[in-house]
Amino acid sequence: MSRSTADAHSIRPATLADVPAILHILAASPSAPQWSAAEFHEILTSSTADQPLQRAVWIAEAADSAAGFAVSSVLRSVHPAEAELENVAVLPGCRGQGLGRALVETVATWSAACGADALRLEVRAGNAPARSVYAAAGFVPSGRRPGYYANPTEDAVCMTRTIHPVGNKTGVA
Repeated sequence: MSRSTADAHSIRPATLADVPAILHILAASPSAPQWSAAEFHEILTSSTADQPLQRAVWIAEAADSAAGFAVSSVLRSVHPAEAELENVAVLPGCRGQGLGRALVETVATWSAACGADALRLEVRAGNAPARSVYAAAGFVPSGRRPGYYANPTEDAVCMTRTIHPVGNKTGVA
């Protein structure tokens, strides 16, 4: 499942071989949630379509190397399914090239295919560039979580985007 953007970037499902690159991207993105190699290994080896909670990791490639990633989940045990963009980061030198937006669109399409009608996320209140990307991708503020983030302590802005489950050919609103 490879999706290419007009700028010769591609998005593909991650594999275990991508974990070192994902950790490198995280190290260069201190405001992103810092997950361990073990957490990525668990997601990549244990999530299957027959489970109530399905998770996926996506890689954005630019110039044939990993430049960004996203982690998404869909809870299928409720109707409609609930989708969340859990983590997303792009290398600083690759920001502003559409990789973050391409990752968000990939997650939205996958979430819709899994039966979700909305995609949710939390973002640091002070992360104006990320909030701008999300707003441009159709997310609207839907709440706030005081003191949600640590190092530094900061509120989370909750955002939601409507998507259309499987019946819609594109899967996105």
